[in-house]
Amino acid sequence: MLQLKTVTPQFADFDKVSALYHSAFPENERRPLEEMFTFLSGGGEFLALYDGETFCGFVCLLSWQDITHILSTGITVRTGVSIGLDMDMEEIRQRYPHSRLIADIELETAGAPNNTERRQRKHFYQKSGYRSSEVQYRWREESYEIIVSGGDFDKADFRSFWNAFGVSKGVFSKA
Repeated sequence: MLQLKTVTPQFADFDKVSALYHSAFPENERRPLEEMFTFLSGGGEFLALYDGETFCGFVCLLSWQDITHILSTGITVRTGVSIGLDMDMEEIRQRYPHSRLIADIELETAGAPNNTERRQRKHFYQKSGYRSSEVQYRWREESYEIIVSGGDFDKADFRSFWNAFGVSKGVFSKA
């Protein structure tokens, strides 16, 4: 079972978290980590994942009412993606047993250079009990869909969730 440790800018392995964050996400999908901590102070957690003493990834979560949004997850390659993510999903479910867990994944798009990865990512989440919701949106020149575990999730939930954090629906456009 993975151990979860809270990440702050003073976190001992912050350099490892930062390096993985920057290598795991394209520039258009990242925001400065310093901004993430400020944003998460309204109801989120940034957690490092450890197998014993070995850093193996991170997960960034934002919660409001009964919704916990998995904003980003990064797993080190040497840990093994499926092993690390399987444990990660189990830990999150245990940490938030009464929440609808949601995550956004890139839409499968014919011709996308990483379409195989997109398909694999969706399959992984489906194996972990997630299913597609009706919510699709566009952000920073990329199309996403929301997947959900533990209940239903619709466009009104999506708007309410982000409005609670002062993010207007105008930031997102229809996919």
